[in-house]
Amino acid sequence: MTFHLSRSLAITFTMAMFLPACSVLPLEPSPPISPVVVPAEKTDPKPPVVPSAQIPEEKLPPPVVPPTDEVVVAGVLSDISRAMSSGGDGLKRELISANAAWNAARSDSARLRLALLVAMSSSGLADDQRALSLLEPWSGKSAAASAYKAAADLVVVLLIERTRLLRDEAKRTDAQRERAESLKKELDATAEKLNALRQLERNLGRRRPQ
Repeated sequence: MTFHLSRSLAITFTMAMFLPACSVLPLEPSPPISPVVVPAEKTDPKPPVVPSAQIPEEKLPPPVVPPTDEVVVAGVLSDISRAMSSGGDGLKRELISANAAWNAARSDSARLRLALLVAMSSSGLADDQRALSLLEPWSGKSAAASAYKAAADLVVVLLIERTRLLRDEAKRTDAQRERAESLKKELDATAEKLNALRQLERNLGRRRPQ
């Protein structure tokens, strides 16, 4: 037991002798630790985000806007005015073209153009009646207001007035012809009476004694 105690004291003493020395000795610096570089994962590059305000819109052609009725009617009136200013031959050519266009496609513009040309080149009541018949869809009281109706109403009024004048003129012409025929009959009757009197006078002269 004494031996073990002495050994423990010896060990304790020895450690006590070395500890101060260890605390005085400088520590050697440890070598620098290199950082470990972990390679980044490869990813597909994303396209840059463009704000919506900067995204160019696809340029589309402007929509085709059909002409209004007012524009179409004005064009028809302009064409007819130009045809009338070119003289009778120009009006006839336009009438032939309008008839062909009406037979090919019976549109509102073709109807109005033909009706106006028939009215402008009218040679009598028959043409006026045809023009009125063409304008009938717009001239009725139940027709909706439109540029076509406005033009048709004006032309119908003019045609009706001209028809009245033509009928009045026809009546006057018929009355004059009847008067002329009556006068001719009276003149013929008078001439016959004169001839009868002259014949009677000659007969009486022959009967006189010599």
